[in-house]
Amino acid sequence: MDVFALRTLGSFLYNDRKWAEAEILLQRAGRIEADGITWSMLWVVQYTRGKLPEAKATLDTALRRFPRNVQVYTGSIVFAAAQQKWDEADSLAIAGMERFSDNRSAQGTLAGMRASIAIAQGRIRDALSFRLESRRLNPNDSPATALNNMLDEASFSLHLRNDIPRAKRELAAALATLPREWPSRPDRPATTVVALCALLQDFACADAGLRYMEQRGTTSPSVMDAARGRLLLAKGDAAAAIPVLQHMVATSACNDCGNDLLARAFLAAGKPDSALVHFERYLNATEPSQYQQALYRVNDLIAVAQLHESAGDTAKAIARYSEVWTLWKKADPELQPRLEQVRTKLLALRGKG
Repeated sequence: MDVFALRTLGSFLYNDRKWAEAEILLQRAGRIEADGITWSMLWVVQYTRGKLPEAKATLDTALRRFPRNVQVYTGSIVFAAAQQKWDEADSLAIAGMERFSDNRSAQGTLAGMRASIAIAQGRIRDALSFRLESRRLNPNDSPATALNNMLDEASFSLHLRNDIPRAKRELAAALATLPREWPSRPDRPATTVVALCALLQDFACADAGLRYMEQRGTTSPSVMDAARGRLLLAKGDAAAAIPVLQHMVATSACNDCGNDLLARAFLAAGKPDSALVHFERYLNATEPSQYQQALYRVNDLIAVAQLHESAGDTAKAIARYSEVWTLWKKADPELQPRLEQVRTKLLALRGKG
């Protein structure tokens, strides 16, 4: 088989969760490939399998061989972020903006990555600025850009600021820009709208968005499961949400994606032990793309810390609260009250110890 065939089959096997077989094919392709794409795929497979030293060695080799390959370079940022080395990831992204200053598309990608890093660190103003820059630089920018910018604000208010009234106002402002019906447009950010509407109890909006996604027929099964499960959970039917989300976790191409959502379903169903297992599985997963879910990480860490505290495991509760403190050390002033609550909790738990 040629490189393209090996790479295509390797990608198919990866998406089918047959990671060991995918690694073998990509290693074969890497021995004859000359542009770095295969190497970028290979380290991801190795990382997903938990083979972190091998993944790092593959990535380092690719960086030496293909220093001007954008996909290879951004891999180094993803690797750092996936290991929660957010400052290192941001430094690499800044250096990348200089390295690829002549590449508008690469600049847009790197700005988007800086936005994800800023979100993880609670730097909302920076995140919004980087998102705007990323969309400005993206040559495939769509008419949904303005809507996405408004949805960002609502998402940050809900998940970072923990300000539900503000999130509702910002979501309403975003929805006011949409026509009453959901036309079949590929740039409609339906997944985000459904998630926000569900979490903010606007079920008419969420149901309409879900119908649109079903009619469009182009959304992946795991994303559809996530949307359905999230909506069932928001409506208070945790028992129905659990099997939908279990199916999503079992069939998703990535490693342990969705376990945080499944954990919240178990928590709502009054099963804290199962919730804790799935939260920990998600937070400890060797999944390089998980850094893109940074919007939820602080709330997941706090939920896990609270579960450990309720179970009487003070040491583990302290460890998870400490992660929040470290992660948000550069957070915006408006998030400092939330961080102060974590600090107070840490002091109290350490006093017990």
